[in-house]
Amino acid sequence: MSALKQKDAFAAKVLRFLKSNLELAEKAKMKSLTDMEVVKIIQKRIKQSKDAKEQYVLGQRKDLADSEQMEIEKLALYLPQQLSEGELRAIGQ
Repeated sequence: MSALKQKDAFAAKVLRFLKSNLELAEKAKMKSLTDMEVVKIIQKRIKQSKDAKEQYVLGQRKDLADSEQMEIEKLALYLPQQLSEGELRAIGQ
């Protein structure tokens, strides 16, 4: 939790919320989550933030839309790096 050590309150809030989501999913499943399940939970949270951001933009709430964008960026750091289009083509050949 380097966000706490660096006193980044926003990042700490995002990580606490993510941790809570992961713990709830583990309790519902009654066993530890796999890496793929963790990735899916993060992706779902990013999708929710993107949807909320769109609504805030439509409602002309730039401050809230910016907050959602920052949350998306923080969460994306915990996803595996996506392959580029060129890398995908090289694999396909």
